[in-house]
Amino acid sequence: MKKFFNICCVCGLFLGPFAGAVAQVASPESREEFLASARSLVEPEVPSLETLIEGGVAHPFHPRMEEVTEDVVGRLADIAQRLSPDGTITMRGRRFLLLEGRPVGAGEYLVVEYEGRAYEVLVVEITASSFTLRLNDEELERNL
Repeated sequence: MKKFFNICCVCGLFLGPFAGAVAQVASPESREEFLASARSLVEPEVPSLETLIEGGVAHPFHPRMEEVTEDVVGRLADIAQRLSPDGTITMRGRRFLLLEGRPVGAGEYLVVEYEGRAYEVLVVEITASSFTLRLNDEELERNL
């Protein structure tokens, strides 16, 4: 009898923690909700590149740039006339446009106030006798 008691105690020690496990198992519905939540965190909905392009992605380095749609060529011509460069210089093999004594290289943005609004205009190219500006998709070459 003592041997039977010892066997029951040993079995109780090993099987005791599993006795309440049946009550702790979650229902299949709650497990599915948990797995769906985990999947949404691991694999988030990312819009396709085409969707982003169609939606108009903002310039990542110049977030203040606003969309200009109407008469861009006319505005760009007026903005270019407002710029009064002092000339061009060449430093280390690169040509720079001198605006108010400050060298501006190709690839740099200029913030120009026009009709109460700030426009970011890209300096595309600088030659010895002219420079090219871009506003959105429109470019304009102006002689010095």
